[in-house]
Amino acid sequence: MGVWAIPMWFLMASSSADNMWPLVVAIFVSCLAMSFQTGPQPALFAEIFPAKVRHSGASLGYQFAAVVGGTAPMVMVAVINGQVDQIWRIGPIISVLAVVGLVSLYTLKLRQERATAEAA
Repeated sequence: MGVWAIPMWFLMASSSADNMWPLVVAIFVSCLAMSFQTGPQPALFAEIFPAKVRHSGASLGYQFAAVVGGTAPMVMVAVINGQVDQIWRIGPIISVLAVVGLVSLYTLKLRQERATAEAA
C-alpha cells in the first residue's frame, strides 16, 4: 500500500464526472492491496499475544487504531487545505505510515526470534 499510495491519489485527482475510470482503478487496486494487509492480521495477533490475553491484546490494538485513525479525515482536510488538485499530498503520508508499519513488523520479528532463542 505504501508504494501504491502516491499513484492512487494522482489517479483519484485525475478522475472527473465524465471519466470515472481512474477512480475505479484506484479503488480496486487499493482494495486488493488492503486485502493482502488485513488477511494475515489475525494470525499475527495470535502469535503476538499469549493465549490468556489474546482477545484483550488484539482488542486494545484495534481500539487504539480506531482512536488514532479517527483523526485521518481531519489531517487530510488540513493537508489539502481545500485545494482538490493537491489531494496527492496524502499519498506520502500513507507511504510514511506504511514504513512505520514495516519497521514495527521487523521489530516484532526480532523480538520473536530472541524469545525463541532464549527458550531453546
